[in-house]
Amino acid sequence: MKKLIWSAICFIWLCVSCTGGYPTSSRLSHTSPEPVREEEREADTNCSYFYYLWGKSAELSGPERYDEAVEAYEKALVCDAGATYVMLDLTVLLVRMGKKQHAVSLMNKIIHQDPKDINNRIMLANLHISMGQIDQAVSTYNSILESDPDNISIILRLGSLYARERRYGKAQEVLERLVALDKESYIGYHYLARLYQELRFNRKALKAYKKALSLNWSLMMAFEAADLYDELEQYEDAVGLYRDILERDETNEKARARLAGIYLRMDNVAAALAELEELRNYALETQEVDYTIGRILFENDRFDEAIEHLDRVLAESPDLTSARILKALAYHEKEDNERAREELSKVEPSSKGYEEAVLMLARLFVDEEEYEAVEKVLLDAIALTESRKAEFYMALASFYRERDRVPEAKKIYKECLLTYPNDHKVLFRYGMFLERTGDMDAAMKTIKEVLRIKPNYPYALNYVGYTWADAGINLEQALEHVEQAVALLPEDGFVRDSLGWVYYKMGDFKRAVFELEIAVELEPDDPTILEHLGDAYLGLQQVERARDAYEMSLDLYEDEEDREGVRKKIRAMHK
Repeated sequence: MKKLIWSAICFIWLCVSCTGGYPTSSRLSHTSPEPVREEEREADTNCSYFYYLWGKSAELSGPERYDEAVEAYEKALVCDAGATYVMLDLTVLLVRMGKKQHAVSLMNKIIHQDPKDINNRIMLANLHISMGQIDQAVSTYNSILESDPDNISIILRLGSLYARERRYGKAQEVLERLVALDKESYIGYHYLARLYQELRFNRKALKAYKKALSLNWSLMMAFEAADLYDELEQYEDAVGLYRDILERDETNEKARARLAGIYLRMDNVAAALAELEELRNYALETQEVDYTIGRILFENDRFDEAIEHLDRVLAESPDLTSARILKALAYHEKEDNERAREELSKVEPSSKGYEEAVLMLARLFVDEEEYEAVEKVLLDAIALTESRKAEFYMALASFYRERDRVPEAKKIYKECLLTYPNDHKVLFRYGMFLERTGDMDAAMKTIKEVLRIKPNYPYALNYVGYTWADAGINLEQALEHVEQAVALLPEDGFVRDSLGWVYYKMGDFKRAVFELEIAVELEPDDPTILEHLGDAYLGLQQVERARDAYEMSLDLYEDEEDREGVRKKIRAMHK
């Protein structure tokens, strides 16, 4: 009923306000009026404001009435085409509805009506940015600067936009112009500091940070500058900034912890521990501080003190497995394996570090040659279905293989594969086991199965490619496989060696040398890679380099058969 009354009132008001009186019957009019252009039409502010209120009411009612609101705002503009306040509200609504291109058109119309209003141009630039139209936003900012070249706010917006878009040269130019105009613009110096840091202009970045901090000290900027000092290993300056932070707020845990870290990098263990002890006095989580202290003491061979601190942690958090494992390691370093085993045995199967604890316990028993205990620990862990891990099977299989119990090792691997049939890492380890036991065909078949399950597994790609190359077969496919592996593991010297070896086998000695030299840089102490490099040098008739590589390889090989193979190559060079 209320809705009906409101509609009737609106109809009457609309008729009166928009016609100057009640409507006249069309039968009394003998001629149609000439159409009036929008810019010549006389504004009817009453009509416009009525529709504006209607639109605003609909907009405030929620998204389900947005279309109605748009229609009402547009009718308001029919009544008064120059009603800027209506256009602005309509623009905001259109943005909210995702109709940004329509909003841009409206903003351009508003700006055309009032070109001096900078806020409208800023709104237009923001619209362009939200639509990814960066060049249009830049153009809008520059149009403001044409009439107001020293507008600090706009220069800052333009510079930050360039920086965000990684147009660093433009950003640097604009921000340097900003601080030249306003030498007290701390935000300008802050932005410049970040930009210089991104460009690796570190000295300029630090200078800008200092200036910004002198203008308006802030915690965020102080941390940023301290981080940069730390990264550049200018530790004393970093310490100074963290001290400055702590003078302002001695309870700042982040600053205290980072200061301790810097002291550790400066090899000042005593100062680091002193900071952490101070942190203990007001830290919310003291067990984390005690754990860190315990770890530092452990790493510095102060095992008794480490155990003391870890006991504090475990008294508060007995289920913190990392602390218990570190305590066990401390006992192990003290050659008290009985206490170490006791600590590891306390780790529950439901604990996050259970896997690590089981494997460490097994290693302790291996060190003490208590082989029955090793077997029992791993078999018991495998028996617990809820906490069972593939690593338990593989550790037991490796234990059996090292004891020459190959059939038992093979059985364990097969049990593991039944439990984890699609685990490509387990399957790859099984392939490596088969290779070590001399079953090369089965090994290759297994590794190919790995690639069926996970085609981009780099270690399997490398294995197949290298094996083919070593045998001098399928060289094009071998190259394809190893190139994929290198793309996935570019810093792996052994994979890079495989690529060099494929090129060698293809007779491309120049490329072989290039890849093998990189492999040697990555793995300088591997005799096989050095031997391969010697072969490649020899292929290029670079005899002296080949001899040097062979001799380095000879020094590193431990197996006598491998050493004799290299000696034969050296002797052959003198014939």
